[in-house]
Amino acid sequence: MLIYIAYTQATLQVKYLQNLEVSEYICRPTEPERSTARHSYFWIGLYAPDSVQSLNNWSDLAFILMHIQPHKRLNFKGGLNAISVIQSAL
Repeated sequence: MLIYIAYTQATLQVKYLQNLEVSEYICRPTEPERSTARHSYFWIGLYAPDSVQSLNNWSDLAFILMHIQPHKRLNFKGGLNAISVIQSAL
């Protein structure tokens, strides 16, 4: 029963993140030529909190990289915005 609850919660969380269009920041999207998905909804739901935690651990380095490579600033800001949306969804 506990496994069923964990699986349901993780997959519902991923569906919500997909509606917000931020699931591509958690894991790589599936390539068009692949017939199966790279990761399951359960895996993505379990990995979402880890991606937020890793940003908290590496945020200083991310800001240093933003200053070193200013032409990539929009990419960094898109990632930071996605992480803040993921944090609010969790």
